[in-house]
Amino acid sequence: MKKLILAGMILAGISSFADEVNIRAGLNAGNWYNEIGEFNTGNSDDLGFEFTVEYMKEVAPNFKLGIGTGYQANPKAEGKNTETEYYVSPGVEYEAKRGFEDKKYYDSIPIYVTGKYEFPINDSWGAYAKVNVGYSFNLEKDDAVWEDYARYEINDVEQPPIYSNSKSYDTKVKDGFYYAVGGGVKYKSFFADIMYQTTFADIEVNGEKDNLDYSRITLGVGYSFGF
Repeated sequence: MKKLILAGMILAGISSFADEVNIRAGLNAGNWYNEIGEFNTGNSDDLGFEFTVEYMKEVAPNFKLGIGTGYQANPKAEGKNTETEYYVSPGVEYEAKRGFEDKKYYDSIPIYVTGKYEFPINDSWGAYAKVNVGYSFNLEKDDAVWEDYARYEINDVEQPPIYSNSKSYDTKVKDGFYYAVGGGVKYKSFFADIMYQTTFADIEVNGEKDNLDYSRITLGVGYSFGF
């Protein structure tokens, strides 16, 4: 909550000189995490999304400068060394799993300076290139969890587990640098863009330190309010 209040105060402080407000929603088309030790492959099959708000002012012909923030809901990171065995035969169903689970380790609230250079096409259409540079407040979500179990059913009746072992590892995430580069097109007050983004995050799992930086390609759409 304190981080959200801080972001709001910074944006409110510059609203008096802003001449454009951009409201944007984005969906991640690709996701890459750093591969960490034994518990994370670096892949993710889930989707992340974000909502951002920006205040911008034209400081030179076709060039706007401002500040932004938002909420970035990051996807789960794929667990490493997970072995899954599953088979079904007449009257018997068997499943076994061993390894670290897929987990969402953190979401992010970035606060950043943003610059945009516009390429007007006509009175309605235009294109632009854009850069964001700032700092990300990373919100801790899940701990790393090791899962080791086997279960089976006979004639649809669940049997006692053959073995079962699950352990949670205390996981802490720190804030870090954030940047994004990309571009888009606009039609009147509507716009669509594609951005390559990276959020930096130091992570500590069970006392061992590493980093779990998160990179992605984000497709966004939004609306600009002019002043």
